[in-house]
Amino acid sequence: EIQFLVSKKHLVLASSRASKVLEGPFKEATPGDDGLFHWKFEPIFDIKAFEIVMKIIHGQTRGISRKISLSLLAQIAVIVDDLECHNAVWFFAKGWISQIKDPIPCEICEDLMRWILISFVFEQPKLFTEATATVIRYGADATPTFNLPIRPKVLEDIRVKRENIFENLMRRLHDLADQLLGQSIGCNKGCRAMMLGTLCQGLRSSSLMPFPSSSYLSLSISSTLQRLRATESFDYYCARQESTSQNESATWIRNHFTPQRLISGKWNEEMMQKAPLELVRDNCRLEHHLNRLLDSTNSEIQGLELAKYLGV
Repeated sequence: EIQFLVSKKHLVLASSRASKVLEGPFKEATPGDDGLFHWKFEPIFDIKAFEIVMKIIHGQTRGISRKISLSLLAQIAVIVDDLECHNAVWFFAKGWISQIKDPIPCEICEDLMRWILISFVFEQPKLFTEATATVIRYGADATPTFNLPIRPKVLEDIRVKRENIFENLMRRLHDLADQLLGQSIGCNKGCRAMMLGTLCQGLRSSSLMPFPSSSYLSLSISSTLQRLRATESFDYYCARQESTSQNESATWIRNHFTPQRLISGKWNEEMMQKAPLELVRDNCRLEHHLNRLLDSTNSEIQGLELAKYLGV
């Protein structure tokens, strides 16, 4: 068991929670036989981090390093959040944050959740928004906290925002399919059929067909958008008279020839008459419609606003 001998006066002035516990109707507010107040914590705090916080509260700051690791700063944030001594430690925290060069990770990991905790406790709005946006973009399944005291409201809002983005994406994809079926886009039946089939293949490769449940728990927005963007668009060729596009990319004209010059049994005179003399390659491509849709979804990936949670 590790014990710290501290000043009640300093602790009560710096910590709102200490003031409530040591001056309220609790057993900790009554001195023991040794004349000291005893406040026992569960072994949840990092000892080094706790010592740093106590030194700051007591003004013993000469030996405190100006540079600390992200992990240690997160442990300090845990203690500051629990003791409610933000003002006492804020000046040091601001300096530590500016010295940490670790970028916010582009994956769900403990360091990412550390940044969320640190930016929340020490009120860093830009960091908080960036870190929560990263969780929304890359998260799949329930967001892990790695035993860090992330506010449940923050985690819930991340889940809700992520699901809303997925629902909007699915609505846009449904609208695109309806436009193809309703013949409002595409130059002819063959063109629309090819784009619709390609869209279905892209949805299936992105695990969006059959349609997932509303929770989208197993899907990451980032990987889903990446797979959809990788959906291959194929060239479509049709007879000149079937094309309604004003933006053709190439034209092929069939030379006149006689059936006798063709492989026996493949063609006859009637088939020759039906074969188009001119083919065009149409520029109706699924990727043009799909990329606009995905860009709209990508623009929705915005992090949470810290101001909403202050005081929660």
